[in-house]
Amino acid sequence: MTTLFVGPAADLPSLPLHAIAGGADIHNPSTGDIVLPYPRAYNPRTKRDAAMTAFLRDRVRAFREWKREVRPILKRYDTVVVWDPLVAVMIRLARPRGVRVQWRHSPPVVDDAWNAVLATLARMLCDPR
Repeated sequence: MTTLFVGPAADLPSLPLHAIAGGADIHNPSTGDIVLPYPRAYNPRTKRDAAMTAFLRDRVRAFREWKREVRPILKRYDTVVVWDPLVAVMIRLARPRGVRVQWRHSPPVVDDAWNAVLATLARMLCDPR
């Protein structure tokens, strides 16, 4: 069974992600361990590009491109363990069939309504432990 741990793991658990992983692959940009690419950044050039509809259209396109890029990478793993709710939802929506995505709840850096929505989506979409 191959597992990918996608960090950062917030403040919980208190051990470094390498100690938790025990030989499994780790994606944690803060430590230089990069397995997965990120969606391309949103960079509006005109006022029209900054409108909400243009923004949403661009983000859907970026997600589709990212999904095509990341699916072959995710296919190598049986389980992906994620602490960030946004990343958990994105990986869950992009995963190939048969790959389990487990979200580990950790205290958010910013406790706001958007994070509550993301946590609810992650709880609904991700596989139970």
